[in-house]
Amino acid sequence: MKTVALLIFSIFSLQGTNPSLPFPAQQQENFDWITGEWVRTNDKSGITTTEIWKKETDSMYVGTGLATKNNETVFREDLRLLKKSGNWVYEVRGVNEETTDFILTSISADSFTAINPENPFPKLISYRKESNRMIAEISDDSRKIIFEFKKAAQK
Repeated sequence: MKTVALLIFSIFSLQGTNPSLPFPAQQQENFDWITGEWVRTNDKSGITTTEIWKKETDSMYVGTGLATKNNETVFREDLRLLKKSGNWVYEVRGVNEETTDFILTSISADSFTAINPENPFPKLISYRKESNRMIAEISDDSRKIIFEFKKAAQK
């Protein structure tokens, strides 16, 4: 009996520290901080990038990423944060022919990190909220792009 209790205790204590376990720790599951309209502040001249996020349910947030130049859309991606098979997934549509999923490996009250080692670029996506800003980073082993956003003015 002691062996079974020790095994169960070991599994649950390792769950939050070992990302290779089949059930990664995902204690914080509220992404309400990402909702709203965000405008990129470190864009290239002449480009306006926005991300708009809405909470659909407790287990799904829907976003749209847009880049415009001269009032014309030059890039669009449809985004979702959703629970699939017990894990949170950052899903990207519209960039590649098929949907690309990134598995969340780290979640906190105001940040998350997601990976897809099979994707050419990016392999890692992270978001974090800092005061009134949101920082999104996409990267692989050799490059990183940082997107700095501020909340759009309320209409």
